[in-house]
Amino acid sequence: MSPEEILQFVVVGAIVVIPALAISARIALRPMVDAVARLRELTTTKDRVHADTLATELRELRATTAELAEEVRALREGGEFYRQLQAPGQD
Repeated sequence: MSPEEILQFVVVGAIVVIPALAISARIALRPMVDAVARLRELTTTKDRVHADTLATELRELRATTAELAEEVRALREGGEFYRQLQAPGQD
């Protein structure tokens, strides 16, 4: 075979073989790519649910903190009132 024939054979082979390999690889890899995409989607969904849960817990903690602050304020007022009752004649 001459170098020109070898070159023609390589070019024709590349024109036929490379697309055939690409199609085969796509068919073979598609299930794996779909599985990875589904896994990422599930992970994202779990993260979103976890973030929503954390946001709900944070709102509840803030509400509880506000209630406790109000109770502390009321107790301080009650304590001040009690001290005023204990010390008559001092205004």
